[in-house]
This record gives sequence, C-alpha cells and structure tokens, in this order.
Amino acid sequence: MVERKKDLTAKNVYGMPPPIFIALVTTFYTAMYADAIETPKRWSSPALELHMQKTRNELPKSAWKRYWQVVDLVISSLRNNQTLAAKQADELEGVVINARP
Repeated sequence: MVERKKDLTAKNVYGMPPPIFIALVTTFYTAMYADAIETPKRWSSPALELHMQKTRNELPKSAWKRYWQVVDLVISSLRNNQTLAAKQADELEGVVINARP
C-alpha cells in the first residue's frame, strides 16, 4: 500500500472519496482479524471466503461493490509487495474473483 500511496486519491481509487476508502480498508483488516484472528501473512482462503459471504449478505449492493473493490485492491497490493506468498495470494485472489459483485 505504501508504494501505491500516490495512487490513493479520490479519482484513482474507483471514484471513492479518500475517507471512505480508508474506512473500508480499516474495516476489512479489522474484520479479518476479529473474525479469524489472522494477520495478512496468515489470511487463508476459507477465512476470506467466509468473511466475504458474511459481508455481502450484510451490505446493500452499492456498498458491497465498493467493499469488494477495496478488498481486491488490498489483496493485489499485498501480492505486489510480496507480503503474501505467491500460493496464498493466488488462493485469496480466487476467493475475491468468485465474490465479484
């Protein structure tokens, strides 16, 4: 995320105002930790899948779309930063793709 800092503007992040983007990223990290007691290096595809299903059921369609976009960007950024192992990133990205709005 740090190297993409310049890209995190309202215009470049799916048209979201920065406070909404930041709130969604924070919500995602917090939920993954609270639900699965997992930090990013330990995120698993079953935990992410459960979280995505739960969140999709709780949010209105427009909010779910924004949330999904943020999760997609977070997983891609963690892959690009090599925070996630390649196999783990592939599995997590598969979950994200399957949850696409």
